Amino acid sequence: MSINTRQPVPTTSSDDRTRRIGGAAAVVAALTFVFGIVMFATGLSDYTTGDLSPAESVDFLVAHQGSLLVWYLGIFIVFGIALV
Repeated sequence: MSINTRQPVPTTSSDDRTRRIGGAAAVVAALTFVFGIVMFATGLSDYTTGDLSPAESVDFLVAHQGSLLVWYLGIFIVFGIALV
């Protein structure tokens, strides 16, 4: 007969902290996807029709420069920071 003297390895607080940070990063990444899709489908939908001439495309990009900047920052920069 053997006696089991093994004790479960306690989790450290750094494990919990790492899990929480990872969970928060996953939520931020998911929200950037939602933000990007919603903005693309609503605010930038005129650009995706495919019926614009090159001059109209440039005019659209110039007119919506600020919203495109916010869109790019959200889907690329914030998402990239969340991955790190």
